[in-house]
Amino acid sequence: MAHLFTIASLFRKNYLKYSLLVALVALGAIAASRFTSAKNEQNKSIVATFLPMYLFTKAVVGSETQVDILIPPGSEVHEYQATPQNARTLAEADVLVQNGLELEAFLENLISNAGNSQLKEIDASQGIETLEI
Repeated sequence: MAHLFTIASLFRKNYLKYSLLVALVALGAIAASRFTSAKNEQNKSIVATFLPMYLFTKAVVGSETQVDILIPPGSEVHEYQATPQNARTLAEADVLVQNGLELEAFLENLISNAGNSQLKEIDASQGIETLEI
């Protein structure tokens, strides 16, 4: 009986890893579909919130457009405290790519403080059904 419990636990852990991978791939696909116009304009300033969003965005726009990252790699996204430099970066950006799903809780105030009324926000999780855990 103990072996069945262990197998069920492993299945649950692997299922969560698999679900996360599928969700990340889906986020990438959605981000790709939303960047068609940004890819054609070489002078766009694109900012992604954290490393996975940066990597997806960079894969979509390629070397034609520069992509900056808002949260330095290695920083905890859930606990990140925005800096004045972050506000300056968003004030000069054309596009902001964020994960959404309330992951980047600091963004609402940061975007407001940046004062960039032309900033186009892309929520990569829009249209994705979340999993209940």
